[in-house]
Amino acid sequence: IELKDLADKINRILDRLDDDSRRILWLYYYDDLTYEGIAAELKIPIGTVKSRMYVAKRKMADALGDLAVLF
Repeated sequence: IELKDLADKINRILDRLDDDSRRILWLYYYDDLTYEGIAAELKIPIGTVKSRMYVAKRKMADALGDLAVLF
């Protein structure tokens, strides 16, 4: 798969995610925040950040299927 195609697929998946999952992933991967930074930004406990990140990553992996091994 070409890089542009992969990027397009990831963006389509992100668009379909719920707001919590999309926001957590965006803050971590695009804004380069730590879990602690995300907790401070969203004013939520670190445990909530960790559980939301786990759920968001699972959703991404499920949607990517075989391509998930690239990450």
